[in-house]
Amino acid sequence: MSWQNSLLQMAVTLQGAGLTDHGVTLEYQLPLSARRLDFMITGHDGSGAQHAVVVELKQWGDVGPSDAEGCVSTWLAGSERDVLHPSCQVGQYEQYLRDVHSAFSSGEVGLSSCVFLHNLQRDTENEIFQARHAEFLQAYPAFAGDQVGELKEYLRKRLVGAKGVPVMEKVLSSRYAQSKKLLEHTAKVVRNQTSYVLLDDQKVVFNKVLSRVRKYARRKDKRTMVLVQGGPGTGKSVIALHLLGELAAEGFSVLHATGSKAFTENIKKVVGSRAAAQFGYTHFNMKGNIEPGFFDALVQHPLNRFNNYRAANTAAGARRPPGPSHRAS
Repeated sequence: MSWQNSLLQMAVTLQGAGLTDHGVTLEYQLPLSARRLDFMITGHDGSGAQHAVVVELKQWGDVGPSDAEGCVSTWLAGSERDVLHPSCQVGQYEQYLRDVHSAFSSGEVGLSSCVFLHNLQRDTENEIFQARHAEFLQAYPAFAGDQVGELKEYLRKRLVGAKGVPVMEKVLSSRYAQSKKLLEHTAKVVRNQTSYVLLDDQKVVFNKVLSRVRKYARRKDKRTMVLVQGGPGTGKSVIALHLLGELAAEGFSVLHATGSKAFTENIKKVVGSRAAAQFGYTHFNMKGNIEPGFFDALVQHPLNRFNNYRAANTAAGARRPPGPSHRAS
């Protein structure tokens, strides 16, 4: 029902705006992510440059305040829930595309984003339009159902050049590619985490991995893997985080992948929403989504199969080493 209502409203809006020679993409899945964009329309702007506009569609009727920053409350799936303000939500999607999608990170295709709440009427008293959300609204405007004229103008201004199907095809055929700005941002965030300090054997392992990556990462004739062993509390997580930061600082395309949702979500809270683009899940990222050579380096932690092997040996009486060790191949 959501799609029936929302797509009908978008179709009427596009026809009324005269946007009939454009590329339209629905439910576009963000690269190496389970998140999807509701609606994307492509074309050319007034200067002839390629451009895309992402539209987050909401059929919300009532929206209330939330005590969480950047959030509102609304009725979803049978209960009232705190959710991201839709302008904040679509803004994060846009930042993600600029950071990791080659068509946008290269600047080849321009990008704008907005929200269309077609069941709402514009009301300054409504939580969506409150002053505390002004920063998001200014960057990623939200249009109510009685602001279709303003939405049409917003789209026309950015897509007046039409001929959008080739632009759409370029977006759909582009690949995951971390931008230099994302790498610099992640490196800075990790280096500022003063509570994560490498000590003794941790530093040895860290330096060993760095030397291997620098030597082999961009060679096609040989690959290398370093397996870090150690029990809980020996610093594997700290090593992994520092590796991500240092490799990003040196311009290597790197992803941190884990099978633990709790671990990954905690790390994302530490590094922030933007750097979180470089943290993924093995159950999603490793199943047909990553080809050999996709990244310069992949930091995978923890390795559950290996951890089970360690646990079995420990139960049998094997000594757990006091700190991390490594094997390279």
